[in-house]
Amino acid sequence: CPPLAKVICGMDESPASTGYPDVTDNCDTNVQLTYCDRIVFQDCRAERLDHSVERTWRARDNCGNVATCLQIIHAVKVVVPIDALPGQCPNTVAFNDCSPVRFAILGTEAFNVNNVRWNTLKLYGEHCDGGPVLPLCVYPADVGTPFYGDQTNCECTDANGDGRLDLVVTFRRSQVVQNLGLCNLPSGSNKRVVLVGKLCDGCSFIGTDCVRVP
Repeated sequence: CPPLAKVICGMDESPASTGYPDVTDNCDTNVQLTYCDRIVFQDCRAERLDHSVERTWRARDNCGNVATCLQIIHAVKVVVPIDALPGQCPNTVAFNDCSPVRFAILGTEAFNVNNVRWNTLKLYGEHCDGGPVLPLCVYPADVGTPFYGDQTNCECTDANGDGRLDLVVTFRRSQVVQNLGLCNLPSGSNKRVVLVGKLCDGCSFIGTDCVRVP
């Protein structure tokens, strides 16, 4: 069978893109080759992997001999830049405040936020460690600038708008604090959060950032 294949959502998952098995037979030079797909979705929606395709290939020769093999194809979500608490760094979520917590899906030259389906947005902790939290409000505005530095240590930027339209997503502060378990973390610690949703073409997307406990 072909080796493990990885595609981004929206890319071709057919054998023309992901490969065909090698088939040999002692006598038959025209072995019948068919396949059947089983789609397996992730239990946790806050993962980069959207779904796997388990493709079972079946080869049958003119004597009725059959051989099978299993190919795995991973389809991953589209990655988009997001900014927790745009214009602020560090991204500290104050507990003694009643205003909504803002996140921004950032527009870039390659990504148009008008392609986001607003009613699909959800906020999780990384690997579904908390959440989902549903938005209070969603509206377009230029509020942030993508950060392309090292995010492994939750680095961030306090840059405001960059002239490109972003999508601002607000969440109830009490739900962010409680549903993501921020109130159980030590003061000054960071928690990685994940914003997921779907695009108008049906593809899933994912964006990650960090918030800090006051």
